[in-house]
Amino acid sequence: MPADPSAVASVTDPALLRLATAGENWSCAYCASDQRALDGSCGRCGAGRAVDANAHANAHANANANANANANAHAQRRTRMLPYLVLAGILFCSLLATCAFVGSRSRGIAPTAPLTVVEPPRRTDFTASVTSVTWKRTVAVETRQLVAHEDFTADVPSGAVEVRAAGQHVHHEDEVFDHNETVYDDVEVPDGTRTETYTEHVSCGQDCRTTPRTCKRVCTGSPRTCRQKCTNSKNGFASCRDECTGGGESCRDDCSGGTTSCTTKYCDQPRTRQVAKTRREKRPRIVPKTRREPRYAAWSTFKVAEWVKTGGSELTGDDVTPRWPDAGIKERDGGPSDPPKLGETRVVRTETASVTLRTDDGASHTLSPGSLEELASLAPGSAHKVRVDGSQVTFLRDE
Repeated sequence: MPADPSAVASVTDPALLRLATAGENWSCAYCASDQRALDGSCGRCGAGRAVDANAHANAHANANANANANANAHAQRRTRMLPYLVLAGILFCSLLATCAFVGSRSRGIAPTAPLTVVEPPRRTDFTASVTSVTWKRTVAVETRQLVAHEDFTADVPSGAVEVRAAGQHVHHEDEVFDHNETVYDDVEVPDGTRTETYTEHVSCGQDCRTTPRTCKRVCTGSPRTCRQKCTNSKNGFASCRDECTGGGESCRDDCSGGTTSCTTKYCDQPRTRQVAKTRREKRPRIVPKTRREPRYAAWSTFKVAEWVKTGGSELTGDDVTPRWPDAGIKERDGGPSDPPKLGETRVVRTETASVTLRTDDGASHTLSPGSLEELASLAPGSAHKVRVDGSQVTFLRDE
């Protein structure tokens, strides 16, 4: 049939109309030739029209129908099986990945780690130049002398000499009871009740408003469309008829309003209530009073042998060869086991040094050399490789 059945000529000839309305063609059951419905016997072999005259055509049509049905069923089975096939593929890939991981572990091969973005390390190694060096050496001369002290007798050290009693001194003070004292507190006490009048904002009904109800008729229609529907008569002809849709009208009432809205109305009403009254009065209370009493302990004067600074000198510099100042006395040669005697002198030496570095990023760092050998290698203007970790600077020595 063409896409537009109206383009085909209509049958008006009586003979053709008789063929078109006679029924569908039939197929000879003996020679399989096609015959018209008006023919009572086969025009080819003369055989009469049997009950299964259309067996050949029906078998061919049934075969085509069965083939189409089988194709559709096969397509549906493939569609239903598609999720299972996808799941089976995923499980198979997971199994392969697991086997590869176990195999790599058994061979001592670590699994490949996921790629990560690593930031470049922050620079910590620099080239630094020495900008300044300062050092200070101090020599203190100390003499063993008796130094006078005084303290509570119980606290005099065991090595003290010339211990003399010096009376008594206040050692501490104790809090002791002195007397009881009555004090009066101003307190608030209940004093009955009183009636109080007040105004309360309470609900006292509703204010309602109803809007009028209005309606209007709203109708909508659809255009009428017609098309020809043709049915194959299976004899070289087709019967056609017009099928039409639309062309009707539907109406409805569109209404608004007719509703009532209410709001709560409030009124001020007088009320009364009982309020507790109070009064203030004096109430006595006993309070214990205390006084502080000194406690005395024996007091003594004594002398203890100590090292007393009696001289010394200091020397500073800005080079890498520090020197000691002259003490002006002969230093004591006794070892740790030789106890010092009164009037004996000793020399106490102390020294400090600092070096200022400027790294190639413009930052300044100050550090103290650990030894004279390290200070000797840090002459002003010399360059060194250093590692900076916060406030700590470490020299990098060449291997």
